[in-house]
Amino acid sequence: MNKRFNIYNASFEEFIEMKNKIWQNIREIRGDEGEDLYLYGLPHLRNCTYERVDTLLARQSINEDNFRQSWVCEIIAIHWNNEPYGLDYNKFKRQYKKRSEDPESIETLKKIYVQGHNHKYNRHFQKTQVALKEDRFLSFWEWVTAHNDTKGPWRHWWDAVTSENRYKIGEMVEFRSTTSSNHVYEMYQHPYNTRYRYLRCIKRGEMKDIKQKVFIILDYNKHSPKKTYSYKKSQGSHKLVTILPIGSTETYHVPEQFVKISRKKAVKDARK
Repeated sequence: MNKRFNIYNASFEEFIEMKNKIWQNIREIRGDEGEDLYLYGLPHLRNCTYERVDTLLARQSINEDNFRQSWVCEIIAIHWNNEPYGLDYNKFKRQYKKRSEDPESIETLKKIYVQGHNHKYNRHFQKTQVALKEDRFLSFWEWVTAHNDTKGPWRHWWDAVTSENRYKIGEMVEFRSTTSSNHVYEMYQHPYNTRYRYLRCIKRGEMKDIKQKVFIILDYNKHSPKKTYSYKKSQGSHKLVTILPIGSTETYHVPEQFVKISRKKAVKDARK
């Protein structure tokens, strides 16, 4: 069973094969991670849905004629197609083996934890902290749930740390059309306490003034971003670049994926 499962086209025998494979994968994961531990995102075979499947099969209430109409069978099919303990389980095992055996992986974890320090209450960062204290890589299930959470900060930091900087210091850039004042930061300093400094989004009026300007990249990762974004191969990650508008002394900070190489005519002429 190594293909997506369509409950409306599959036979009852194929359903049983798929169901048994999921059960086997869950038992294998729990055997490695700990039978009685709470594993985020991994159902227990005592889960009401899974237990009901076994009960109905034992009673022969599910059969060739009616399994396609059973809601529990449909849920198992959805889990097989979409969950990491289903169709892609062996692929994730191979990926994990490669990651866990790479001596650079622990160094990557350290960078993720240090640079993503403002997400320490996130479950995946907590697991990372425990792993680093024990001088080991994440366990299989810890890694696969963190890495598959593509909307979470852990995965965003993983991609940012393991990817090259998209731009070079000194390159001329401009804002992308999707860039708003929520993506551009300035350093705020309290007027009565110079030690009280933090990044804040610029005002919309200020964004309107600089929207069409050309900037020069001065630095990378001088500050930690307030928000993370999914990595895009064509645009980069959420790593902050420090930019300076041409003809100005005011610097700004923006995730690299919200700027692009400037194509303005004046810049093209200057490069000739």
